[in-house]
Amino acid sequence: MDNGHVNIIKIDKLNTRVYYNLQEIGSPQLPEFLKNNREVFACDLILNADSGQWSEDQPSLLTSLRGLCGLQVDVTGADSDLHSGMYGGAVQNPIHALIQILNSMRGSDGRILIEGFYDNVRVLSDSEKAQIDSIPLFIREGGSVPILSLFLEHLGVYATCFGFGMNDEKFHAPDEFFRLKNFELGQRAYCKILHRLGHQK
Repeated sequence: MDNGHVNIIKIDKLNTRVYYNLQEIGSPQLPEFLKNNREVFACDLILNADSGQWSEDQPSLLTSLRGLCGLQVDVTGADSDLHSGMYGGAVQNPIHALIQILNSMRGSDGRILIEGFYDNVRVLSDSEKAQIDSIPLFIREGGSVPILSLFLEHLGVYATCFGFGMNDEKFHAPDEFFRLKNFELGQRAYCKILHRLGHQK
């Protein structure tokens, strides 16, 4: 699980705290740590830098992330290797059974077929769809920043995405890159937003 880069800004006469979690190992201790330290992490605003912009000179309005669901499926077969000439076709290979299980979870159109999967998904109304269509640079991203749901659960605070990545920067690929121009822009932008927040009443 990739928890991303997150800056927590605690606004108390702009008492600013910046945290970076253990992204590369999935931050396995973070849920329990947040649960036990709510008062330490209590804040008015969370700024999430693990996001991007529409283009080099245009921001984006990111209103939702798809999220993710993790599970483990164990398939048990014979307690030793079986000769295919004697058992092939009669005894199912565990990898074939696993393929069938996974294939049964998703339709050819991409829809999840697991019963109850969509039970808590709220369908957008026509007016909401019209409002979304009227906003330029609007994004509902297929990505996921799992730590943001942890912040909402334990701190009761939604995150504001305030990042400067671009979609062509090959995220998580061996040749991933980040524009130096946007690196400098991000530093200036964070200074400005912190300055403005410091003058809020």
